[in-house]
Amino acid sequence: MKKSEVTRLDIAEYLDSKEIVAEYLNLICQENDPTLLLRAIGHIARSKGMAKIAESSGLGRESLYKALDENSHPRFETVFKVLAALGIQMLLVPKVKPKRKRTPAQIAVTRPPSKELLEAIREGEQLARDPNAKTYKNFGELLDELGIKI
Repeated sequence: MKKSEVTRLDIAEYLDSKEIVAEYLNLICQENDPTLLLRAIGHIARSKGMAKIAESSGLGRESLYKALDENSHPRFETVFKVLAALGIQMLLVPKVKPKRKRTPAQIAVTRPPSKELLEAIREGEQLARDPNAKTYKNFGELLDELGIKI
């Protein structure tokens, strides 16, 4: 029986476009974990070439490795130099709170109902009282038959 080989995932191999890099960093930033962010910047730097990023940022190669180590606490200045060398611009936006699901009673009408809609409601109420009236599966079916688009 063959022994299975497990290869370690190297995320740097997959960071091959600006769009993927941007999405990767955006996802990492949602975690609010500075260590994870530094590790992600390190992955991106490795995908571009550490020597090239060190030269572009004005840092020594070893200093770059130390700055991106997960146990380090680099200065903002260093992080911004590395990001600039990577061609990454940070954009800060307000945090969006997750929306609550609204129940039908909480949904507000954003515009007043049209005359046609009010007529359809009245007609629907009249039809509801008539035992011989045609029945509809739902209100939308009635509106369709009357040719009313909302």
